[in-house]
Formats: sequence, C-alpha cells, structure tokens
Amino acid sequence: MKLKLSAVFLFLILFSVKLDAQVSPPGCYSMEVLDPDNDGYTSFDLDISKQLIIGWATDSGLDLSGYTMSFYDWDGVGGVLITERFYTNTVIYKQFCRVAFVHNSGPVYTHLQLSSLTCHALEAIPANGDADGDGILNSEEDSNHDGVLSDDDSDQDGLPDFRDPDFILATVSNSLEKFGISPNPASNLIQISGFQKGQYADIQIFDANGKQVMKIENPAEQIDISNFKPGFYLIKYKTSENVAVKKLVKL
Repeated sequence: MKLKLSAVFLFLILFSVKLDAQVSPPGCYSMEVLDPDNDGYTSFDLDISKQLIIGWATDSGLDLSGYTMSFYDWDGVGGVLITERFYTNTVIYKQFCRVAFVHNSGPVYTHLQLSSLTCHALEAIPANGDADGDGILNSEEDSNHDGVLSDDDSDQDGLPDFRDPDFILATVSNSLEKFGISPNPASNLIQISGFQKGQYADIQIFDANGKQVMKIENPAEQIDISNFKPGFYLIKYKTSENVAVKKLVKL
C-alpha cells in the first residue's frame, strides 16, 4: 500500500513539473527607439524601459513600485547583466533582453504573474522609414521629440503613432478639404491648392518605397514633376497647424 501511495505521489510530482514546463513562453514588449543614421543600432535609455514596463504592468493590474528591475542580454540561458543605463544594441535592429524582478516592498507577485514582462525587446527603428505606410517618416511621428516611439500614441488606441496608419487620417481630416492636387494623374506640372497667404508651409514628396524625393519650403503653386519616374507618390502638405497627405499618380 505504501509502495502504491509513493508511486502515485511521485507521478503527481512529475506530472506537475511537466505541466509547469508546458507553460507557453511569454511574448515580448518592445521599446522602439529612433535610429538617426539608419544603420540598425542606436542607444536605449533603460530607465525609460523600466517606466514603460511599469506602465504595461499597471495596465495588467500589477503594481511594480516595490520591485527593482535588472536587464540581461538574452542568450537563451541566463544572459549577461547589462550594467549601463544607456545601452547600444549589439544585435542589429532588434535585440531581446531578459528582465529580472527583485521584490523589496508592497504586493508580491508570482513568477507566472510576471512572466509576460520578463522578455523585453530593444528595437532600433530607421528614422527615414515609414512603418505604417502613411507617407509620414518614422522620425516625424515622435510627437514628444524624446527619440522613443513606443510612448507616442496620440489617439490612445494601443498602437504607437508610427505603426498606426489611421492616426494621420484622424489628424488631417479638417485640412484635407483645403489641400488639393491637379491634374492627378499628371506628367509634368501639378497645381497645388489650399495655401493661405502669409502662412508657412512645406511639401514633401515620397515614392512608393517611402523615400523622400522632393522637399520644398513655401512652395509655389506649381511643382515640376517631369523628372519623376512613372508610378505612385505620396505628397505631404504641412503647415504650422495642419498636415495632409494625398496620393499622386505620375504618368
């Protein structure tokens, strides 16, 4: 009888360990920072990472004010402790880090409760890219000008502005009626309408790959596009008050 009970007890222990090992690995929250020279590497302020993690935890109902955090360069095992506050990624574009939590005071949480926060990705985002394809460069969607794109969510829909193609549509709706291009399609000259006298404005034109092909400050009403290759372009019209984006077809 004792032998049977011992066998059952051992089975339960092994079964529990197996169940624990089958818990899905956590996803990774990302800190997305502008890469000014577009080489895939940039500097990350890990103090801002900590504040982002605290915010994500708060959204999940966790209070991490009594915890300290440490970051480790993820290698699939333990990783090397990152001791500096300003850290440049050593893996191009996106580097994964492990976050370790040490409890000091306040509420205590289990490893399982914290598991979704233990993987942290550091992403270098090319400044000259256009992640959401809205015709606005990533660098221009950093609304608070701190270099961190993860904390810019102007319409509070859970998507950073640079990944949210709907954001530009929401912000320019009032100015779209005033801004116009004609003819469209066009082959040589286009006429720009919507200017107000004495108001600063600039126009940027991007090709289908998001590359800026023209920028004009305080442009004339006519723009020569005869040197452009045939295809689709986005024209961004910007004043001190409004931004609008229109699609142009070059013949």
